[in-house]
Amino acid sequence: MNIKAALLAVAAMLLAGCASTFQYSSGSEEYRNKPLVISSVKVEVRLDSAKQPKGYLTEAEIAETVRADMIRLLQEHDAITYAENAADGLSTTVKLNYFRKFSYGDAIAKPEFSGSIYVDHGSKRLGSRSFAKATTKFGGFTDAMVNAEVAVGKWDHEDEPRDLEVIASVLVSDLEDF
Repeated sequence: MNIKAALLAVAAMLLAGCASTFQYSSGSEEYRNKPLVISSVKVEVRLDSAKQPKGYLTEAEIAETVRADMIRLLQEHDAITYAENAADGLSTTVKLNYFRKFSYGDAIAKPEFSGSIYVDHGSKRLGSRSFAKATTKFGGFTDAMVNAEVAVGKWDHEDEPRDLEVIASVLVSDLEDF
């Protein structure tokens, strides 16, 4: 495991306490008692931002970035398999409220996010989980460095994808609890 993966794992563990437990529907037992196979990931984002300076991701771009990060993390995951179009695969839908906060000028602070994650098989909802408002945490020294960059107004549109990767890591960690 490389350092980046370890830091993302620490961040996910720190933020996992911000989530509620899954609420299961009847019929979900057969899927919860075997290795999880995800065949589809959908991310819907509601962006709350006081402004949209040039270079910052749009709502659609944030959704696609989180989706791509989740798929990559699922493909690297030991306990969850991502197999697009798997015959018995489950689909997951994330409804993400993303609040972009600005610090100085067009520099950003750490975002706040909340929302829900849903697990379905076909048209049947198997479970859902809501997560309360949280912010990104990178773990240890990296988090201190990010906080320092935020404090001096140096965290900007080029760094926002790193925040989104942490959010994707939290979401994948949530799926482990299904």
